[in-house]
Amino acid sequence: MILTHKFNFTLSRAGGILDCDHATVLHGNKNVKQFIELKYNDYINAMLNWKLIFDDNQLYFNEAYSVSIELETRIKNMIQESIELNILNKEDASIMLKNVLKTLKKKHRFVTN
Repeated sequence: MILTHKFNFTLSRAGGILDCDHATVLHGNKNVKQFIELKYNDYINAMLNWKLIFDDNQLYFNEAYSVSIELETRIKNMIQESIELNILNKEDASIMLKNVLKTLKKKHRFVTN
């Protein structure tokens, strides 16, 4: 909830940082709201402590790093879903990624291993 409300991250972006999908972040946010509405003091105190940790230490997220994580997460999810739905097999996914890297390397002089 801190990521989506304090930092205005999208559900997908917060999920990328937390290594989960957007639905898990949404579910977590709903749980936070529910516990606050039910006035669970321990939970409210824990959330306030996390907020203080971010505030007191002036923690922030590097925009470029966050974007790279989000892009990597999207690419991995697209490929994984395509394989799971039998739209793509593993070999085709591997060939596709190699071709993308070749194209990027030629156009933008990327360094690849």
